Amino acid sequence: MERAVLCLWVACVAGACLAPQSGAPKAVVSSAASQSPVNAAELAPCDPDRCEAYAECVRDARTGACRPAGEDDCLLATVLCEQMGACGFKAGSCRVLASVDAECNVPRGQMGINWCQIYGTCQSAEGLCTAKTDQDCQGAAACQDKGLCKAQGGWCVAGGAAQQMEHGRNERK
Repeated sequence: MERAVLCLWVACVAGACLAPQSGAPKAVVSSAASQSPVNAAELAPCDPDRCEAYAECVRDARTGACRPAGEDDCLLATVLCEQMGACGFKAGSCRVLASVDAECNVPRGQMGINWCQIYGTCQSAEGLCTAKTDQDCQGAAACQDKGLCKAQGGWCVAGGAAQQMEHGRNERK
């Protein structure tokens, strides 16, 4: 079965992720949503060091990716929570939690990561910092650096202004 390696951005969406600085966590996931579920029992166990650092502790039965089992995994993650500030657990992943938009646009963790400025997750929705609009994404470093300029499912994904600009540049060459 074909697999694609994707960067973990607390959770990956539609194959578009932005790795948080150097030493970014990696996850193996199914390359096509239409494929049947991955048999997680056939895959190697999750790496205990990655569990401790990034909360990649149990295999997801659908994708085969290692993910947190629950809130405790997120709270104990030395890199993802302590250093980067993604300590909450919701929707199967460690996330930056916020009850109001202003809580999404502040430095988090020991590294002082501002998830709004870097990843475009600037608005609070259902207790999570999310990217609700393309404007959220287009103002973030993820758009300029990685072309993740379109809001989809609460994340910034490939598409939108930066990708169109790059496409236009390639056509002029």
